[in-house]
Amino acid sequence: MALVKTTVNAQVGGLFYEDTAVNATKVTLGTSGTFTIHQVSISNTVNTHRVYLKIYASDPTVGTTNPSCIFPCEASATAEYSFDGPPSFTNIYYAATQEAGTGGTTAPSNAITVKFIITSG
Repeated sequence: MALVKTTVNAQVGGLFYEDTAVNATKVTLGTSGTFTIHQVSISNTVNTHRVYLKIYASDPTVGTTNPSCIFPCEASATAEYSFDGPPSFTNIYYAATQEAGTGGTTAPSNAITVKFIITSG
């Protein structure tokens, strides 16, 4: 299973996305619209190294394009991020690497799981 989209009614965010195969290859979450990220959950329990989830506002080249947001997750751990004044994007792309910052391109040893709660409109 890779990316799954579910509509969540009467919640803070109206869409729940779960991707169980996140690595250094970019994934397109949404284009052409306004997307607000309310929560990001990262599960890195399958790796013995830290990973960084990178979110981009434009179609990226991972390792060259500057990410809009970078979220770390420690080795063998999970991390949850929620926002007071959530960020909004007109496009959302993401990837995960072992290095922080723009230049990182090394994929996690094992793909990680990422969950998003967003609204679009």
